[in-house]
Amino acid sequence: MKNKKVKLFCASLVCVIFITLVYIIFFPKQNKYIPAIDQNIVQQVATELSICFEAKVQIKSIAEIKGGRNLTLRLGLQSSNDALPKSVIFKQSLKEGSNQDQDATERFSRDFASLQFVNSLQTEMPIQPHFYGGSKQFHFILQEDLGKLHSLLETLTKENKQKATDALTRFIISLGRLHASSFGKTEQYFELLKSINPDAPSEQEEQKRALDKMIPKLELFLKQIGMPFTKELKEEAQMVITQAFAPGPFTVFIHGDICPDNVFDDPEHNVSRFIDFEWGAVRNALIEGTFLRMNMPTCANAQTIPEQLLDHLEAIYRQELIKKIPAAQIDKIYFKAYSEACAYWLLRTGVPIAKAAWLKDDMWGKESGRSRVLSYLLTFIKVSKNHNSLPHLRAMAEELLETIEKEWLDAKPMSDFAAFQNDFSSKKN
Repeated sequence: MKNKKVKLFCASLVCVIFITLVYIIFFPKQNKYIPAIDQNIVQQVATELSICFEAKVQIKSIAEIKGGRNLTLRLGLQSSNDALPKSVIFKQSLKEGSNQDQDATERFSRDFASLQFVNSLQTEMPIQPHFYGGSKQFHFILQEDLGKLHSLLETLTKENKQKATDALTRFIISLGRLHASSFGKTEQYFELLKSINPDAPSEQEEQKRALDKMIPKLELFLKQIGMPFTKELKEEAQMVITQAFAPGPFTVFIHGDICPDNVFDDPEHNVSRFIDFEWGAVRNALIEGTFLRMNMPTCANAQTIPEQLLDHLEAIYRQELIKKIPAAQIDKIYFKAYSEACAYWLLRTGVPIAKAAWLKDDMWGKESGRSRVLSYLLTFIKVSKNHNSLPHLRAMAEELLETIEKEWLDAKPMSDFAAFQNDFSSKKN
């Protein structure tokens, strides 16, 4: 009798383990429920949503979407108002690094102010999640759940040229609309930012930070590999960085991190929606207008897009700017800003990656650091020649390219995204 009970218990235990494993394997999302969260935060969330929707709202479920430096949750809602969404996204900026409080506060305040600001812009279709509120005390924002949409990255990494082309077209139109609709309104963004974080750095402070960081890095790297750092080169590099932060006729609000995993494609409404605005800022529009041309320089999962498609996308982008920004119609002004933006990416991203890759060629996604540097240099040199601009930076880039081609014998430029690898015969470089 005792042996039968033991066998029955063991059999039951095996069944429980089996069912649990099946549940974990086949229902991973449902397994991400958070058993507990600070009830003060839950109450504050419910209060913010009740104010936003003018109806009593309760949180009925909490599921984690993403961890890391931000805690991102999907909150299931319950309310007597059937018009309310069934769920919203909760995003909380967490402390990390040595300047924990300052970093988290700056990221949160930019995210909060940016999303609120973009929601106030007049665009043909929403290009961002709807903003439902937030809390300065707890560093969280509440926004629309875009769960049914897929990221641009998913489309680019699948072998379907037409779907990828259509998705990129939606992306570039939304980007142009974001920049054009914010033109002349950037003071409103600063007012929102300061209301959330009075200590937020000004444009001038941000510019000084960049100059103090990027110019010494360039000088040190060139000296390390035996290349000259001339007065003329330094002045040209300083001008490029300054123009990024004080761009004059192209002063707009930019997203700051338009990597394809931060872009949700919405083919039903023929639009792209941007998420994660924690690097939102006021800058030269062409910094993001050249983002595809410069091979998505801040993205770990970046690859390239064929040149004929790039030309087409950039023409669409410029037409969106022309609707609101007069200077975008004038070739001389537009392509000056365009060339300077490409040079900015070379200085901001290309130089640090080149310095790191000089001794060790680490992989970033599917591309190596050395492949990225080669592509940045080739692209900038071509842009500079085409528009007869920035001769000292171009001479530096040409000499650097010649040097690294001798040192990095096996390195090749970046490859196209999977969607374009078999469809286009002409390559960018």
